[in-house]
Amino acid sequence: MTNKKPRLVFLIETKLWTNEWDVVKKKLKMPNGLLVNARGRKGGLALLWLRDVQVDIKSFLTNHVEACIKDDWIIHGGL
Repeated sequence: MTNKKPRLVFLIETKLWTNEWDVVKKKLKMPNGLLVNARGRKGGLALLWLRDVQVDIKSFLTNHVEACIKDDWIIHGGL
């Protein structure tokens, strides 16, 4: 069995704030990312990726992230 690490991760309901963000990126070993802060202790979105992945963030709101990955496909994520 091979151990494969994802190159891109999208998280919902993170309940994270900016001051917690660096800890999460370090634990997941994903140096690049976008955090949409939670509102209180509700919601929150995060998109994390490795250095070799080309990500262009198109837009984001409290419940929406749109990103183009290597110009090949579009990710629409949210609640």
